[in-house]
Amino acid sequence: FCIPVEIKHSRSADLWTACKNQLIKKYVAPEIGADGYGIYLVFWFGEKFLKHPPDRIESPTSAHQLEDALRSQLSEEEQEKIYVRVVDVSEPGKK
Repeated sequence: FCIPVEIKHSRSADLWTACKNQLIKKYVAPEIGADGYGIYLVFWFGEKFLKHPPDRIESPTSAHQLEDALRSQLSEEEQEKIYVRVVDVSEPGKK
């Protein structure tokens, strides 16, 4: 059993699409052995290092808000198998 991990920087060009278009579509298929499970890991470097979200999503101002916004793009079924985690690596006082 393997658990694929997709890792992105908070300003990555495909930040808002990589979870579905890369992790889910390419790496978590049952025939690969992941049985639909995966981890989407994003490193938050602060608000000024954020790829602007799609129009329907309010721009996050913290790692926690980004994590919630990314998770909200997943269906309930996907949320049961895809673990979204945003790690705050911004400089202290510059979040």
